[in-house]
Formats: sequence, C-alpha cells, structure tokens
Amino acid sequence: MTGIFSGATRVNIEGMNIEWLLNQMFNKGILITNLHRISHKQIVFSTDYKSQKKLIALLKNSCYTLNIKKEFGAPYIFKFFKSRLGLLIGLILSVCLCLIYSFILWNINIIGNENISDLVILNEIKSTGVCTGILLNSIDTDKLENQIMNSISDIAMVNIGIKGTNLIVVIKEKIPKDTVNVNGNLVAEFDAVITKIVTIQGTQKVQVGEVVKKGEVLIEGSFTNTNGETESCKAIGTIMANVWYTGGTQFYEEKTVLARTGKYIDISYLMLLNSAMPIKRATNNFLFYEIENSTRYLFDKNILPFKIVKQRIYELEPVVVIESFEENKELLEYEALLKARENVPLGVETIKEYTVTNSGAGIYFIRGYIQVEIEIQKFIEE
Repeated sequence: MTGIFSGATRVNIEGMNIEWLLNQMFNKGILITNLHRISHKQIVFSTDYKSQKKLIALLKNSCYTLNIKKEFGAPYIFKFFKSRLGLLIGLILSVCLCLIYSFILWNINIIGNENISDLVILNEIKSTGVCTGILLNSIDTDKLENQIMNSISDIAMVNIGIKGTNLIVVIKEKIPKDTVNVNGNLVAEFDAVITKIVTIQGTQKVQVGEVVKKGEVLIEGSFTNTNGETESCKAIGTIMANVWYTGGTQFYEEKTVLARTGKYIDISYLMLLNSAMPIKRATNNFLFYEIENSTRYLFDKNILPFKIVKQRIYELEPVVVIESFEENKELLEYEALLKARENVPLGVETIKEYTVTNSGAGIYFIRGYIQVEIEIQKFIEE
C-alpha cells in the first residue's frame, strides 16, 4: 500500500511488450496500484518508495522509458533533505526560533491615555519586572493592574491582557476636578448585566452580576460628608456590562404568493425621444399581473434614435405555498443574526451569538442575539 510513510509515486512507462514488463515487475515484487493502460505501448500506475528503487534498477539499460510524474510521502522528503543538510538545519532552526519567539513578550502597547504619558506608565510596568524579552507566562496581569492603579492616582481603571506576543494596557483616566461642575447621576443606557464597576465619585447603587434596566441609576450623584450630611455631586465612574443586541425574522409555513397562470398579452410601440407610437395594442384585464420590458434600436449603430419597446404582461393568481421550516432553518437563523449584527456598534467585540425560535399557528419567530461587553453609563443632569 502507498501512503504518507511508505511514500507514493506516479510513474509513466513507454516501450514495446508491456505485458512482459508487467510480469517481470510482478516477479520482482514491485507494487503496482491504480494501473491505467494508455495504449499498447504505454502504462501509468502508482507504487511506493521501495518499489520505485526496484523499478529503476529493472529498467536500467533497457528499451523502456521511465517518467516519474509525481512523488510524495516521508521517504521523498527525507531524500530531499538528505542532499540539502544545510537547508534542513536552517528549517529546524527557524521553527525553533518561531516557537521561542511566540513565548516571549516583544511589545507593550498602551491605549486610552491622554494626559498621562506612555513613559510614566511604562516605567511603572518596568518597576514590577515586566519588560520586553521576558516569558509571557511569567506575567501576572492582575498583580500588574493593581500596581498601576495604586501607583498612578490619575488612573480610574486599567485593564491588561496578553494578545499574541503583545501586552495590551488599556487605561481609563480620571476626570479632572475642574470639569466636575454639574450634579447628576449615572444611569444605564441599556438593559444589561453588570460585569465591572469603578466608582470615582458618588454612591454606587448596583453590584456586579445584577440585571439592570435602561434608565436605572447605577451611581447616584450624592455622597455623605464628614458631618454625616448628604451632599449632591456629579456621579463619575465606569460601568462595564454584558449587553444583548437583537434582530429577528418570521417564517410562515403556509403563505399566499402570486404565480403566473401562463396567460399573457403583448404590447409594443415605437419610441422617438419622448414620443411613443403604438405598434401592437392589447387591453390588460388581468387583476394581478407583472410586466417584462425589452428595448432595442430599430437601426444598427443608432443611425436614427428609433427604439422598439415590447411589453409582455403576465397574468398572476394567488397560490397557497406550503414550505418546511426545517429546510429553511439555517438560512433564517443566519438572517436573524445578520439583523442583530447591524445593531452592534462598530469596533465592539462579540462575546457570544445565538438564536431562539418560538412558534405557534404555523408561524415561526426567529430571534438572533449578539452578546457584547461595553460601557453602559449615561450621565443625567439633575
């Protein structure tokens, strides 16, 4: 049997007395598979690496012409690299370097900072021992986040993740005090499930894991002063949450469509600029119909701009069509998810997508859901 490990080759042999040659190959134990006789003087077949060597020895100094059309499998790969040892060593070294490269941190990308310089953040990161050239699995992202939050007071939130060989540092800066001059609450802009809360100013009213409705207060614009009195302020913070964008479609197992009956009438007229002169008239008495138009110029190369316009009017009638939901299910689910994706803001990464189907009285309602994690706070001035 030919295969990856035993090697496989496709050979073409030309010469006289092919039957005698086949008997000789059989006696020599040469493997022959997928034999095709092209003519009385030519055959094409497959064999393995060991049999190929026997075949070459058999046909040496003979009247037969051997043409190797295709070779593949481990023995031929070894044969190729055996005479190209330098190439093999280079390939092995390249693979090893790629593997080593993928386990090392090569870049630190900082995103979201406007007032805090990259250098300040990079110096803080390096003070924890994290720098380019270290192993990725030695980086404790949670510890690094806490270190940056505790050391740089102007940062409201930091999120650190590893993507490929890059360390991605996403910064959310605090709002300067001189801009906080309006009192109000932070409310939910969408129905959502809270995943993360950072309260900078105000009173937190919800917890991680809670389901909130659109318009619900998340951080109240108030605080208790040192005298125990409640004072109004501008609620400041960041609330991350899972939000589901939806889109849907419907499917009717039984519906009425307009189909052609086979009856039609033809109308044609001659057009010159915007003027029409009837050539063939007919009265359209169809209740339901559709029109097909065709136009051609009367003279070749448009010497004169006369056009003949033909209309064929087909009669239509209502027909009840019964379709299977299961046969259309995959397409309908795709359509529902496509409509849901149209509602997702640009640049937002999808966490999960799925569909839910409900049915009744021969009608199917397919709803697509796209789950994302986004900021949901919206400031409402008091």
